[in-house]
Amino acid sequence: MIDKDKINSKIIFIKERLSDLSALAKLSEEDFKSDKRNLASSCYWLQTSIEAMIDIVQHIAVKEGLIKFGDITSADFFKVLAEKGIVSEENLIKYIQMIKFCNRIVHIYQEVSEDEVIKIIKNNLNDFEEFLKEIVRHIRNKNDL
Repeated sequence: MIDKDKINSKIIFIKERLSDLSALAKLSEEDFKSDKRNLASSCYWLQTSIEAMIDIVQHIAVKEGLIKFGDITSADFFKVLAEKGIVSEENLIKYIQMIKFCNRIVHIYQEVSEDEVIKIIKNNLNDFEEFLKEIVRHIRNKNDL
């Protein structure tokens, strides 16, 4: 059974990080780049928000018996949820790109540029919002059964 409190705490965490990232997105490019802490904060908040998304899909997939832990990737969990209509196929592509970006932050951080991060926080935070809508819709549908 899905632990709704666990999911809700992850949703709240993501929303809080989105608020923080939105504040940084309002800075001009010059102001953003003038303080290196902006890049560090943005990378960390993006990374942890994506990790929270992964935690949510893993929890749902495992608790609903859609997949078992084993030799699978984070992307596999999203793919299973897309196959079941929990997340859209269209958004699946975005979510997999987000996972790849998160992996770059963690493993090849020296290749993540300020310009790339600025572009993401200015143009792509709505991808997180779309994910949250899909998850909340699924949880509500489960309640209606």
